[in-house]
Formats: sequence, structure tokens, C-alpha cells
Amino acid sequence: MERNILLVEDEVDSILDVKYELEERGFNVIEANTLTDAQKQLSNYSFDVALVDLMIPKEVLYEVKIDAPSAQNGFELIECIRNGQYENKTKRTIPIFVISSLGSEAQSIYDECRDRFSPKDLFAKPLTSVYIAEKIRIALERPNE
Repeated sequence: MERNILLVEDEVDSILDVKYELEERGFNVIEANTLTDAQKQLSNYSFDVALVDLMIPKEVLYEVKIDAPSAQNGFELIECIRNGQYENKTKRTIPIFVISSLGSEAQSIYDECRDRFSPKDLFAKPLTSVYIAEKIRIALERPNE
């Protein structure tokens, strides 16, 4: 059974290795480079895992109209997932991994996320593809840990 992973990240170059590693392990990776695109993907597909950059921009240079809850940043997107606003496609309990480039602030950001949304883990940039793929595999094999 193919598993769908939503990868929400605006820095496309930083996720190429991660995407490749996940696809090599049999995952179907669907990218979103803006919040609007992420919301569109969540409205159209069912996901087993989400990786969400907290600092993702809402839009690029164009506006896409969608009929979905509106998020302003990665925190709010995660909140929309956890509140079940996409539950017709994606369960609110899917494993969510947080991506952050905020360096020394990363731990306090993860603590805030943990308290609000119960993410599985925080991945600080630069991203390590094999490590991320392994963490996702474990999260899917052991969903209650």
C-alpha cells in the first residue's frame, strides 16, 4: 500500500534529497510550496504523514481561490489539520513533523508545537534525508508512540 506524504516547504532546493529518499522507500510525496497549495492538497488528497515548514508563505505571486479553512503560517496549518478541518480526506491524528530553519530558537519552537499540536519531531534545516525517512517509517509502523 502506497503511503502519501505531504511535504510543505517553500525552499524547493532544500527538500530535493528528502523527496528523493522518501520516493526511493516507496512513499508518494506531494509537495506544497505555499500555504494555499498545502490547503488545496489537503482538500484533494488523503495523507498518512505531513512535514510542515513553520515559516511557509501563504502565497507566491499569484492567488489561488480554494474553498478551505485559511491558515496564515505553518502553526495554523497544523492547527487546521489537528482540528479536523480536512478530515474528509486526512485524519486529524496523522503524524506531523515540523521543519524549522530558526536555529537556536528551534527547541523553544518545538516545545510550543508539542504543547499545541503533538508533532512527532522537529527537523532543523539543513535537512538530513535518511534520518527523516527513517523517522517517518518508524512513526507509521508505531503510530501510538
